[in-house]
Amino acid sequence: MPAEVFCGTLRGVRAHLIVLVCLAGITVAGCGRREEPGRFDAKQAPAVAAVSSKPLPESALRVRWGTLTFPRTVEPNTTVQVTVNMTNAGDTPWPDKASASPQKDGGYAVRVTHAFVRADDTKDGRVGAQRTDLQRPVLPGEASDVPMTITTPATPGDYNLTIELVQELVQWFADRGADRITLPVRVVPAGTAGTPAAPSGQSPKGKGQH
Repeated sequence: MPAEVFCGTLRGVRAHLIVLVCLAGITVAGCGRREEPGRFDAKQAPAVAAVSSKPLPESALRVRWGTLTFPRTVEPNTTVQVTVNMTNAGDTPWPDKASASPQKDGGYAVRVTHAFVRADDTKDGRVGAQRTDLQRPVLPGEASDVPMTITTPATPGDYNLTIELVQELVQWFADRGADRITLPVRVVPAGTAGTPAAPSGQSPKGKGQH
């Protein structure tokens, strides 16, 4: 075969290959990527809050709590499973642990905290308060259900169970005027609780009060 014919054949094969590759949606030199996804392309995940390793503005520190049920009378060291419902009533997404920091160390993440404080104590219970991570970022106007495991105090007595939000290492929402939940709970000696009284569905209380 003459050399010029052989070379022409190779050029023709190459041109056909480029056309096929372009139709497959693969970017090569001289061939643009498809602007619209095909029907067999994987669906894109919905947009979430961007990484936000910075303090939230005060306008973001607004929360609307749903009704929480919790037994009024419990025994010591008892584990209670609850689901806390809350709505982001601010204007900025609340970052979860993953989106708040590339290191995923919890810094700048919004978390739900809970603590038991004796009814006659003036402390706020924040030192040593237990944390529960958000399951995902919460966008403005979005509601979220957060499962929590709460362990009752080891010593019988009258307590207040406080549930509130914190942006880790930065600020407590209630200190900026946000609501928090406060429920009265009585811890009785083991074996004396009997049938718990009707669950508490107390409305949020506090707005920064201790």
